[in-house]
Amino acid sequence: MQFVVQHPDFARLGQAMDTLVPQARAIKGLTNIDTDLRVNKPELRVTFDRDRAEDLGVPVRDVAAALQTFLGGRRVSTFTRNDKLYYVMVQLDPGHRATPSDMSGIYLRGRGQQLVQLAALAKVEEGVGPRQINHFNRVPSFTLSASLVPPFAQGEALDSLDRLARRVLPPGSTTALAGDSREFRESGGALYFA
Repeated sequence: MQFVVQHPDFARLGQAMDTLVPQARAIKGLTNIDTDLRVNKPELRVTFDRDRAEDLGVPVRDVAAALQTFLGGRRVSTFTRNDKLYYVMVQLDPGHRATPSDMSGIYLRGRGQQLVQLAALAKVEEGVGPRQINHFNRVPSFTLSASLVPPFAQGEALDSLDRLARRVLPPGSTTALAGDSREFRESGGALYFA
């Protein structure tokens, strides 16, 4: 069965998952409970101090362009050798862009062509984020999947999850069904033999 939880704020969606899943595991008759949301991708979070950047004469777009170039890489030129086209990329060596302290070596031109250290303009922190953000009807979501343990019926399982969701999900959350669960609910839970 597939039970979809949606919330427009991704942070609240993660909290909803952290609250809902352990309690769903306590529902007798459900097993193999899992979600498609994985918040385990290492990332660097950069917070700009726009006022400080303005005081030092460094446009925020220059800070963003420098970070993109040094961390993600930027194609700056091409050249041809033996009728084959090659791209020239500018990017920091992986060993020099792995931790927030590595960012202290990045300098930008400020007012009067003076060098300004990136650390004076931006706070860089390590964190984790999602590998991907799933959407259901264009709203950030995660899908809780579970198997049924007989004699627990799908209708009972869906009703149990609906009650649990109404009780524990943050305001602004919505739920939906996907896959066989959706078909089951749309058919009214009827069983047809041909």
